[in-house]
Amino acid sequence: MSRTAATTPTASTTAGTGASGIADAIGAFNVSGNVSGASADPASPVAANPGGTARKPRRGITITSHILAALSGLFIFYVGITFLLTPHETFMGFGLPEAQWPVGEMTALLNIKGGRDIGLGLITFILLATRQTRALGWTLIAMSVMPFIDMTIVLSYEGSTATALAVHGATALYVLLVGVFIAWNERIRKTN
Repeated sequence: MSRTAATTPTASTTAGTGASGIADAIGAFNVSGNVSGASADPASPVAANPGGTARKPRRGITITSHILAALSGLFIFYVGITFLLTPHETFMGFGLPEAQWPVGEMTALLNIKGGRDIGLGLITFILLATRQTRALGWTLIAMSVMPFIDMTIVLSYEGSTATALAVHGATALYVLLVGVFIAWNERIRKTN
């Protein structure tokens, strides 16, 4: 007595049976890339498949967030270089009134600021290069405090309100949003 198991043709078993098998295999997939009849539940094996189409949008978001972080790092690195090479010219765009500009040996403080900014840019690049995404997000959130403080300093010394808001305030908001975006994206990625 032989035992035969009743099997239902699936995409993997029909794919090798010629042109009609390929058509059947293609028809077994719905528009979202899941096998017909498969649950859209994130806990299902199809949705949890790391090679499936459900992961590609998240990867695009990760790439986008890394590009935004790299732009933050490049910008602060550039500002640091300019504070080292041309401190007076760079400081003129900081927004403080001319009476507050450092003179003589006090200009060394501008070089110190330049060194700090170069270091912050390098931290961003190192975290990106080592794929420390969670640390990168939290670091950017912490770094957003610095341009916010710069903005309040410019405003408290009756400097240019436009520069305080458009340069320092916008930078603080940008770095904060990129940091939150990266931290949020990393949290979502870890839970999936």
